[in-house]
Amino acid sequence: MTDESAIAVPPALVLRGWGTRVQLDPQGVLLDRRGTRTTIPPAAVERVRSAGPGGRTLRIVLTSPSGDGGRTYAVRCRSATAVRAFAAGFEAALPVRDREARRIDGRSLVRTAPVPTAGRRPLSRTARIRWASVALYVTGLVYIIAVARDPALPVFLWAIAPLPLLPSLICLKAIGGYARECWGLWARGVTVVADLADTRLGTQGSMRYTYRYRDAHGVQRTHAANDAPWPTDSKTAELTYDAAHPNRIRVRKARRHAVMLGAFVSLGLTVFGGLALLGVCCAAFALVDPLL
Repeated sequence: MTDESAIAVPPALVLRGWGTRVQLDPQGVLLDRRGTRTTIPPAAVERVRSAGPGGRTLRIVLTSPSGDGGRTYAVRCRSATAVRAFAAGFEAALPVRDREARRIDGRSLVRTAPVPTAGRRPLSRTARIRWASVALYVTGLVYIIAVARDPALPVFLWAIAPLPLLPSLICLKAIGGYARECWGLWARGVTVVADLADTRLGTQGSMRYTYRYRDAHGVQRTHAANDAPWPTDSKTAELTYDAAHPNRIRVRKARRHAVMLGAFVSLGLTVFGGLALLGVCCAAFALVDPLL
């Protein structure tokens, strides 16, 4: 007799072969192959075992009315240990059957359907900008070649335009982000006195300072940075955080340090802004020249 109540919940094992994925599931075995998923319930299986050279092939034999075994599913895997573990896990989930009991045709219980696929993840904003830039660049190149009577110079200018433009835009974005953070601290900053809680050598060989403070709402917070307190022998430091973005924090430093940072930001904006303008001019001349 068949005792369906003896079916156990199998472990969630996964076996991978060439173009094939097999998973143990409460429904039985989920066999994914060539874009289709075959669900084989335990009630449809006569036996499961490892076979082949080195025991690296999993064989799932379906039940058959004749009793000599029905259809066989075979999956070859590189790990004999994984095959044995999978076979043992599925064997434990098979129903207990009387040896002399008549079998049903296991193929009637097997179901085949397309492999479920996850929803397509939308492109990020950065990826959309990147692909749009590539499409725009290729479109401009095709336009220049198609329209220009002598495309040598326009194509050359179009080709070199990204060389100053792309690095400049990347640097301007970084400098702009730093400037925006400094502006937020200046416009919305809240300054508190923090205790120097720990000083240790960081992974990059620089000193790492940990500060402990309470914000304006009385919440205890910590902040770790490479910025030493000022004066350097002090056990406390003034920290300024952005009220709208509490994770934006700066340790107060000497005035000369702020002047140096301001000069660095101004110089960076000037240099990279000029390079970006050069790239834009090259691209604009390459687009306009075919029309002249």
